[in-house]
Amino acid sequence: MSIFQEEDILPIAEKFLITKQEACKLLSISLSTLDRLIKQNAIPYKTMGSRILFYPPELKEWAAKLPNGDKL
Repeated sequence: MSIFQEEDILPIAEKFLITKQEACKLLSISLSTLDRLIKQNAIPYKTMGSRILFYPPELKEWAAKLPNGDKL
């Protein structure tokens, strides 16, 4: 175990910005699905340099607007 390993100090819902991996957990989707949504510009995200980050309330609002049964 590395001493530099990132630890989850705050729950995902309480973080201001979250990573792609955390967004996948929040939305219950795979990383490849999230990458496809990003490539299609179909999901709200922010960039900081080369990093892609997400604002949890914005993701939740986006997911709530999806039609029921809509495939991601």
